[in-house]
Amino acid sequence: MRSKKSYNDIRSACPLCECDDLTHYKTHRFSMIEDAGVYDGYDVVSCDLCGMMFANNIPSQIRIDDYYHHFSKYEVCNTTPIQSEYRSFCIECITELVDINHSIIDIGCGYGDILRKLRNRGFNNLIAVDTSAGNIASLATNGINGINNSLFNLETLGVKEHDLIILMAVLEHIVDLSGALDIISKITKENGFVFVTVPDLLKFQTSADFPFREFSVEHINYFDISSLVHLFLRYGMVLEKQWSFPDTIIAAFRKTPHVKPYIADYIKKSEEQLANCVAKVSRFLTNQTPLLVFGVGMLTQYLLANTTFSSLNIVGFVDSNSNYHGKQLFGKDIMSPDCLRKETYIGMPIIISSYVHNEQIMAYIEKELHIENELVPLL
Repeated sequence: MRSKKSYNDIRSACPLCECDDLTHYKTHRFSMIEDAGVYDGYDVVSCDLCGMMFANNIPSQIRIDDYYHHFSKYEVCNTTPIQSEYRSFCIECITELVDINHSIIDIGCGYGDILRKLRNRGFNNLIAVDTSAGNIASLATNGINGINNSLFNLETLGVKEHDLIILMAVLEHIVDLSGALDIISKITKENGFVFVTVPDLLKFQTSADFPFREFSVEHINYFDISSLVHLFLRYGMVLEKQWSFPDTIIAAFRKTPHVKPYIADYIKKSEEQLANCVAKVSRFLTNQTPLLVFGVGMLTQYLLANTTFSSLNIVGFVDSNSNYHGKQLFGKDIMSPDCLRKETYIGMPIIISSYVHNEQIMAYIEKELHIENELVPLL
């Protein structure tokens, strides 16, 4: 469930990574309509950590929800040629993702033109979500079920999972992005899609048909594709497809059940590989055979810190990187490969501990140094 704190808090940090180290670009002010305004301005900033650009020092999401509930201006269909082209294009994109048997929920649907067009194409499992009672009532006359409520209440209303979530021109309006994506992820089926459109930050300059269009009262998040991908990835959704349309990012994100399991599987596989590494040298552990380790990189460092590798009778370490020579690892000297010629080390087993250079290291020892010690590659 969404965080009550994030839903009720004034925004004062990055909505993407929560960093509060910000670069200020402009303080933007408005004169408010009496009893119909939500705020009189904000600061346009970017996050110094992740680069996200957004409006800062604005009211909480609960205030924004109340504003859209009472003062929606999306109860008529914008029929300008570019808007008609945009909606038609989006319909084609959506039909690439789902067919008429799939369930679709359009959140922040406004007048509902997209849902009406989908219904005309034979889609019947459609749900509209909008804070405007008028929009929901209008769609009902076309046989489209609706929920007159905020995105942020969908979980508590028991909305089920859907095959496709539509978020067209929605995310740029939301204060509580983390709360929104948490709910979106919960009502998206595994391997289902979230279809997203937002103004493209990188096109602001070339699409400036009037001053500060994108720094409006309602637009408070300024996405490029990188920040959008980052946002969705945090909630287990990966970029499936991106389409090209003037001044707008149009993208589909797929909820994969494998995002978190990927990590679990990766950890399991890595631990199995490390266990195999330790097994290859277990005979030396039993007999406490004096030996050398060639390679002091991450593999060696991890094995020493996390496995019985640290109990081996390691006499010293060898590495080709001269920056390490004369230093110590695990209390033992790190030496240059030439030291392997010393009589002290003749016949001593050499463990080759490297992720990618095993063959090169062994060839160097055998063909360049002409050493006949037993070589034991871990990988």
